[in-house]
Amino acid sequence: MGTAKSVSEYLTDLRAKLNEIHEYADDHATQNQEKYKAYYNRKSREKKIKIGKQVIVLLPDSSNKFLSMWQGPGLVVNFKQPQTYLIKLEGGQ
Repeated sequence: MGTAKSVSEYLTDLRAKLNEIHEYADDHATQNQEKYKAYYNRKSREKKIKIGKQVIVLLPDSSNKFLSMWQGPGLVVNFKQPQTYLIKLEGGQ
C-alpha cells in the first residue's frame, strides 16, 4: 500500500493546486475578455460632435428607472471628455 499523507500535507498540496488553478483561470479570463472586446469593438468608430451642432439626447425618466425619453433638440455648448458633451436643452436644462 502507498504511504498516507498527513492532514497538513494534504491541505498544503490542495492550497498549491488551488492557487495554480486560480492563476490559470485568471489568465484565460483576461485573454478571453480581450478577445470579446476586440470582437465587440471591431466596427465601432469614434464620433465627434462639433460645438454649435443641434442634437437630441436620451435622458432617463424620473418616474421609471427603466424608461428613457428622447429630449431635444439641444445645442452642443462644450466638449468635456471623450464622448462627454455639455448640451443646452430648451427650458434651460
